[in-house]
Amino acid sequence: MIDVYITIPTVGRRLEGGYYAKDYHEAIARAGKWAEAGNCRGALIFTDHYSPDPWVVAQHLIERTETLVPLVATQPPYVHPYALARIISSIACLYRRRVDVNLVTGGNRDHLAAVGSHIDHDERYRRLIEFAKAIGTLLGSTEPVTMNGTYYQLNSAFLHPPLRPDMFPRFFAGGSSAAVRDAVRALGITRLQYPRPLGDYPPGATDLQGTGIRVGIIARDTTAEAWRVAHRRFPVNNAGERRRELMVPAIDSGWWHQLREVASRAPLADSPYWVYPLKAYAEYCPYLVGDHRTVAEYFAGYLDLGITTLILHSPQDEADVPNAMIMLEQAERLRSAVRPAHAAD
Repeated sequence: MIDVYITIPTVGRRLEGGYYAKDYHEAIARAGKWAEAGNCRGALIFTDHYSPDPWVVAQHLIERTETLVPLVATQPPYVHPYALARIISSIACLYRRRVDVNLVTGGNRDHLAAVGSHIDHDERYRRLIEFAKAIGTLLGSTEPVTMNGTYYQLNSAFLHPPLRPDMFPRFFAGGSSAAVRDAVRALGITRLQYPRPLGDYPPGATDLQGTGIRVGIIARDTTAEAWRVAHRRFPVNNAGERRRELMVPAIDSGWWHQLREVASRAPLADSPYWVYPLKAYAEYCPYLVGDHRTVAEYFAGYLDLGITTLILHSPQDEADVPNAMIMLEQAERLRSAVRPAHAAD
């Protein structure tokens, strides 16, 4: 089975859904326990200017779960690579737990400017390569590390405590541009992206080969039940749609604009692929909605395209993760089998 992570809810999402910051620690722990009960590998933790520090959230999650691996989004403007390597080795030492790292560059020009980061899109990925190499070298070395790079310098830097080899993190980087593709090749890591409808991928497409995707899964015993859940969670929100359009000038992110184009299309007939939560600025990812079999038939198309990792949406109730895992088991059995025509919509 492919590796599965959930997404930890953000403060902003919980506030919009009627929760308050004082309840956020409970939301983190609850989502973590649901993921662990569903045999997920880990949980993605976002980072932006509206969220708590993701490494603090990761520590909170580790203290309230047994095996779950935090997948922590990390931006170079927020932290020096030496500081990050120390955090990773310290968590391994204190908790005997590993963390994974999602390398991101940031796509909101206003947020980047607020912390003094004014370099352009492609240069941010060149900096990301150097950032990741510094972290990996520090974590993997038993000797002091010296590095004289364009963005970072180290002079006989060493980690104490050193990182045990079995605690070495998996690294990911998110995006769809040529710059991120160059970065993941240079680093030998896994690229994460938001999937387009299956019909956007021509026969023989390699765009998803070896990648991870983030997609919401609302699967239930019947299609009607699944759509009731979906529409209850994401009702029509005209204000959210307007707010998303107001964000357009500030966003310097290829995947964001690609999904905006997908969201502008007419809904696909008889397809579980659903982008209204993204269009209404309630989520960043598309959703697959329907009964287990219908969603599994569609999701099997992504498996055929070579994905290796699935990152689920933030679970909102205890049924979300087990139903997603039922769907995934069915999809893996269907892989490469003949499926109905709608599965390629």
